[in-house]
Amino acid sequence: MNKSLLIGVVAILVIGGGWWYFNQKSEVAPIETVQESTQTTPSKNTNTQASQTAPVTSTKDYTGEWFKVSYPANFSAKKEGPDEASFTSPQGDVHFYVYSPQWSGDPVSYLNALPTEKVESDTSTPTITPFTNQYGTTYDKKITRYITFVAKDGSYKRSLVSITAGSVTSPDSEDYASKTHMVFGIKYKDQVTYDTYLNQYLAFKKSLVQYAD
Repeated sequence: MNKSLLIGVVAILVIGGGWWYFNQKSEVAPIETVQESTQTTPSKNTNTQASQTAPVTSTKDYTGEWFKVSYPANFSAKKEGPDEASFTSPQGDVHFYVYSPQWSGDPVSYLNALPTEKVESDTSTPTITPFTNQYGTTYDKKITRYITFVAKDGSYKRSLVSITAGSVTSPDSEDYASKTHMVFGIKYKDQVTYDTYLNQYLAFKKSLVQYAD
């Protein structure tokens, strides 16, 4: 074999080998695909929501003078007044509360800090919607107030939402032509307890049925 032929054979082998190597590398999964596969693989240390949520239980109905509400069946119910009631877990570490009169009014004491409590937060959010007819314009006004009280010794917190709604003649008016008021509350020893019972508390609030005349 002459020298020119030998050089030609070597060149063909080098080019062919390079073509084969390039095509083999092009079959490797793209980086994005590898990352996506890694992200969709759950970690063995991941905590699921189910492990942080109180077990779903059956419910009982509590009927007040002008309302009905469903609460966890293993809670104990206590009448706080004709229009309010509280519900306590078996361990006593959480309490639900509802105030729902026929129209307006205020709870006996639930909106106020006890001597052993202090106010941690107190915010109000107004929602005002104009309504116009042949007689003029009135406004549907709703004030949603969120309050959290904390025990001075740090043993618990008490969070509530107070919802006042009705019709007024001007956005700034507090003179309601008709007015309703309801209050929901939850008392809990710490944030873990709050998180544990949150779903049951939300279901409790959602279950409220208000009776008419």
